[in-house]
Amino acid sequence: MSPAPTAARSRLVGIVLGVLGLAALVVLAVVLPRLDGAEVSTDSSGAAAADEAVEATLPASVPGFALVEAGDDAGAAELTARLDSAEEQLEQTYEVPVTVGLYNGSGGEQDQRTAVVTAASAPAGLFLPSGPAPAPELVGLARNQAELVRVGDTICNVVYGAPVAQGEQVDDSVPPAGVRCQQTASDGVTFQVDGTGMSASEASGLLDALTAEQ
Repeated sequence: MSPAPTAARSRLVGIVLGVLGLAALVVLAVVLPRLDGAEVSTDSSGAAAADEAVEATLPASVPGFALVEAGDDAGAAELTARLDSAEEQLEQTYEVPVTVGLYNGSGGEQDQRTAVVTAASAPAGLFLPSGPAPAPELVGLARNQAELVRVGDTICNVVYGAPVAQGEQVDDSVPPAGVRCQQTASDGVTFQVDGTGMSASEASGLLDALTAEQ
């Protein structure tokens, strides 16, 4: 596993702490089936199903990314506490095993990619983090601020810094402000990536690697 964040990574840790504070506790709110309003089974078959839930695991590294390991650094300790808290609250809400971790790009100090990964032992549901959106041309835009795209087996919600007005050039070289992607492994574990500094294609590649390792 990779060492705790260095001083050069402190900015990334700060960003991720902010992301976790806002999003980690609702990261699967539209991915997993809702539990409220549904009857909870109390028979033996229901208990057996819960016992058979697959434990989600996060590998120490996958191509292009390395899992951040807790260390003595104060920022790393705070990050670990928040990741653990996110896991606890998601498990209490959805009553399935959940694992939350942070991956950094492994391409050296110039690699600023970072991703909060959430893995839960439940199938994916409808995935619309930004809600349904009309075609951009219908609202006078060349590109919406957020768009839902499919990359291979992955569905991604890509959020840009601002919408592009109709008639203006769309600069695809500018990376999105953030991406949120999800994919379900063959054993039923759903993985979700909340990434910064990366494209939908890179987030999809990370999910492909994670589901293949599951």
